[in-house]
Amino acid sequence: MKKIIYSLFIFSLAVITSCGDGFLEKEPLGAVGESQLATRDGVDALLIGAYSVMDGVVEEISSWDAAGSNYVYGSIASDDAYKGSDEGDQVPQSEIEVYSATPALGYFNNKWRTIFDAVSRCNDVIRVAGQALDAGSITQDEYDQYLAQAKALRAHYHFEGKIVFSNIPYIEENVGLPDGPSFAEVGNIDESGNYIDAWPKIVQDLKDAIAVLPVTKSAPGRISKWTAKGMLVRAYMHWNGRAENGIDATSAPGYTEVKTLMDDIIENGPFELVESYHDNFRISGNNNSESILEAQASVNDGTDGQNGNWGDALNYPYGPESPGTCCGFHQPSQNLVNAYLTDPATGLPFLDNFNSKDFRWDQGLDSYAKWESKLWYDPDFVPYGRDNANESIDPRLDWVVGRRGIPYLDWALHPGFAWIRKQAYAGPYSPKKNVYYRSEKGALSTASGWAQGPNANNIRIIRLPHIMLWRAEVAAMENDLGKALNLVNELRERASNDVVMARDTSGVELATPACLGYNVKEYTAFPDQAFAIKAIRHEARLEFGMEGNRFFDLVRWGIAASTLNNYLQEEATRPIGSNVNPNVRDYLAGKNFTSGRNERYPIPQDQIDIMGSTVLKQNPNW
Repeated sequence: MKKIIYSLFIFSLAVITSCGDGFLEKEPLGAVGESQLATRDGVDALLIGAYSVMDGVVEEISSWDAAGSNYVYGSIASDDAYKGSDEGDQVPQSEIEVYSATPALGYFNNKWRTIFDAVSRCNDVIRVAGQALDAGSITQDEYDQYLAQAKALRAHYHFEGKIVFSNIPYIEENVGLPDGPSFAEVGNIDESGNYIDAWPKIVQDLKDAIAVLPVTKSAPGRISKWTAKGMLVRAYMHWNGRAENGIDATSAPGYTEVKTLMDDIIENGPFELVESYHDNFRISGNNNSESILEAQASVNDGTDGQNGNWGDALNYPYGPESPGTCCGFHQPSQNLVNAYLTDPATGLPFLDNFNSKDFRWDQGLDSYAKWESKLWYDPDFVPYGRDNANESIDPRLDWVVGRRGIPYLDWALHPGFAWIRKQAYAGPYSPKKNVYYRSEKGALSTASGWAQGPNANNIRIIRLPHIMLWRAEVAAMENDLGKALNLVNELRERASNDVVMARDTSGVELATPACLGYNVKEYTAFPDQAFAIKAIRHEARLEFGMEGNRFFDLVRWGIAASTLNNYLQEEATRPIGSNVNPNVRDYLAGKNFTSGRNERYPIPQDQIDIMGSTVLKQNPNW
């Protein structure tokens, strides 16, 4: 397991959280383990262990194949990002990107094992807290709090399993005990062979937690009553928000409750938007007023970077002078970049045809070359919008995407080609939200080892804008267009006031914007329901770009197949500039997202082989 600095219980934690290849092989703690850990300190240590898997990293099981950011399953599997790097590196990610992966893929098995290892840790907390209560080591109130924390975490991990694999078992604390079901009775199907539905139990665990948890967090990163409410909203939106259910259907489970919850969070909760959009993606902005749920990160704590978002260790610009120095994965797509284009006259996005015009890019240009050979460009490369107010973009672009000629935090102007692993394969852009500042290097980033990227920047899982845009979705479905408009405009107003500033050659920030073309304005009205829904969905993409949400949103909205097949076709034939050849992303040619299959990932074949097909049933069409 990932190293946890908790000296009294390092040995015990290492023993109890180890597990076999099959998630059902994880036995409950034995009597010796329980007796040793049935104290306040012991339960605290177990709870820390349960929280620690929120970043998706479990030593000897997973790292980037189960990253808490979900960049593999939620971003490169969508139209937000390419795998990046080069063709031969991390081929399983390539297979996921082009929908050719099979149930035998090791990535799926490791993601599954990580999820259910985390669930087992939550169940250990519940059982051992009960032992500690019986022994008089903790009070009833302390037990109730441990139970609530563990149930909320258990719901979170099952939620991860649900959106990734869809048809999962729900593992509770009594599995394998004398008074509980046997391991062979907790698969993903019932006695009739029908898939069980984990959503009701996810929701119930969160409701149980909400009833007990305090309104304020007991420590940074801990789940409070308000956090659990946000988690419950997320569960309801993914349960009911799918096209086949329709969040507008008043008979959908939790329909009335989820609206009330969202209004309560927005109007009465302790959350408020921070002034700067970018403050959500820098270390100094960890656990800020906008944050609802974050996976905590730390470095230089004796764990060799394992607590520093190790799952994203590959997702930094490539090259010895770049932040992180490795490995060029998770590169923003041209489609995502184009989505940030705005109309110079209105400052609004192009909802229907944003991808009909390519943003000026430096594809094929060496960092130190001029552009004479690229006659459809200016002789010298000038970043889109930098010197031309008629080239209009949403400023969030330059907080989400690293592009040539624009300051890359306080490092330098992004040099383009020199920081890209293989530009001809995966384009000229770099991820940015997970990166640390140069001024933080060594102190808040790893100071040793091959990976210099892991750092103390938390993974933002739920923020207030999630709640706001989910509430806008519900309002639009009810034709309450005024409410939907106001919620979207609040985020657009914030975006307009937070631009990347120019820097001099030494990295000192100047008083002028990096681009004259920054231009984002509020909508004056949503003319009809269809327009409102389209605008809300586009706003979600702009607000949460490269955060691992996009694939799951497309599935939830019921538009994954149409959106992603259009994307694959356009990317496979995208020319460089005005040239018709070569096709830059030709590795996407002939690829296809299959409706009814690719909305969910397959149950790992290794798990079916271990448990048997009478316990775990493969997902439909796999």
